[in-house]
Amino acid sequence: AKADALLPCLYEYYVCYDLPEYHRKLHYLPLPMEVPTVTNKCRLKVEGPVRVLVGIQKERDYVKGASLIAALVDKIAAENPGLIKVRRVVDVPYNEYLTMLDEADVLIDQLYSYTPSMNSLAAMAHGTVVIGGGEEEFYEFIGEKTLRPIINVRPEQDEYNLKALRGALLCPEKIEDMKRQGLEFVRKHHDYLKVSRMYIDVYKKVLEG
Repeated sequence: AKADALLPCLYEYYVCYDLPEYHRKLHYLPLPMEVPTVTNKCRLKVEGPVRVLVGIQKERDYVKGASLIAALVDKIAAENPGLIKVRRVVDVPYNEYLTMLDEADVLIDQLYSYTPSMNSLAAMAHGTVVIGGGEEEFYEFIGEKTLRPIINVRPEQDEYNLKALRGALLCPEKIEDMKRQGLEFVRKHHDYLKVSRMYIDVYKKVLEG
């Protein structure tokens, strides 16, 4: 209530502050991300089985739900031998994790989100498709009409999730398209220079009263 400006960086944060008394000072500013300029590291082609990376943080998995998504992916992989290769890692150093992202086609991020957070955006910037939050309300909120780079999953909706996962993981051509969409999405909505200018504009408005 005492702040001069409220700057939520995720759609779900924005909704929490979206109250009449805060409208005047509420500004959505996306998370900033630098897209690697050397894109030949990005595996935009799917060669062989679709490679799925499960990155588990033991202390945070209960709020992320990655292991629950992984169980569904395991089920689909067992039903379709040779089409999906799952790799699990636990608490790896960040630089090593980024190398793994470059080698993966798909990253299992989190179950309990409406929108992509920093981990999802970093993966998309590396040409890796994300399983996580990509609800239509979010795309409408940011005015995105065409790009749909995220395999959206929802808590406690296993049938919905299995359908979404099968529709992507069993179709390498779709994964390749989503890889390209992910790179375009991050460049379009989360470029760090664009986000920096948005912050400067908000600061100027606040200083000008």
